[in-house]
Amino acid sequence: MVPVLANDGLLAGGAKETDLAKIVRVMQWQTLSGLCYLLDDPGNIEKEARDIAWRLFQVDENDHPVAIIGGLVESVLDTEPTGREMR
Repeated sequence: MVPVLANDGLLAGGAKETDLAKIVRVMQWQTLSGLCYLLDDPGNIEKEARDIAWRLFQVDENDHPVAIIGGLVESVLDTEPTGREMR
């Protein structure tokens, strides 16, 4: 038996491949922006993860941190697939 892919059913139902590609791009962007938001400001996260801290740093030639790179969510807005920054 050959497995039926989810998009085969959607395409058979009249969905266009370009529409599916747009949906996937937006979902990928939402995942990336959520990760960047979590890196910038973990806020109230699950109890099990409260002792974990993440940061993105600029490093020098010896791989020593020299500056925190912040504002990641804002940077991701420039890559949002619709060009409307999710508005």
